[in-house]
Amino acid sequence: MNAVERLLKERDTPEGKKRREEWIKKFVEKEKLQTEKKKDMMSNANYLEWLSRFTKDKVGFSDNDWLYFPEKLEQSDRENVDNLHLFYEGIEEYAKRVHFKPTPCEFGNYYKIRLNELGFKIGILIGQGTVFFCEKIPVENDANFIDLNDIIGNVSKRENKPKFKVKTFYAVVVYSELGQPEIKAYCRTKEIAKRELKKYTDEWYSKPPKPDDKHILKLEMIVE
Repeated sequence: MNAVERLLKERDTPEGKKRREEWIKKFVEKEKLQTEKKKDMMSNANYLEWLSRFTKDKVGFSDNDWLYFPEKLEQSDRENVDNLHLFYEGIEEYAKRVHFKPTPCEFGNYYKIRLNELGFKIGILIGQGTVFFCEKIPVENDANFIDLNDIIGNVSKRENKPKFKVKTFYAVVVYSELGQPEIKAYCRTKEIAKRELKKYTDEWYSKPPKPDDKHILKLEMIVE
């Protein structure tokens, strides 16, 4: 029995199922923590004020500038740099709700955001990997800026809504040769997930896997 065959056999054992369940639990917990962190970042001016202090001696930065030298940053600064993607996602979610389009740039896009006299470009670049960037810019009185105060006010209004519901969605999962799961897509229904699964294969197979509970995971999240 080779290594792949052994991993396939172990995947369906009680121990293998337990590892898979633990991975799903950790994934859901991580998503929940990031959602809460993003909500907190968009509910006050703390992050933008940190950006102002952090860029006092620089024009801007990206979230991978210290990827290989994390020790050059204080821990709090390192955590805030790592959270730049959450700030971008929070801005993007608000922009979609109010039909505000990003400004395109080479390999990505950005939003211009302001708070009083503070102005920044917050953007994303997509190539071999994904990089989020921040750049200081002068504040202009035009319609191309999103005012952080509007986002904060919007978050406050949404928090005051008393009704919540459980949203169910389905994750399409395939596995590497070593049995490492990778989520390929999120779908609104199981039927859509089954169709989506046909586009992918486990690393050691040439045909799409069966739509079992190992490859289509039902996930639930409380949303407004």
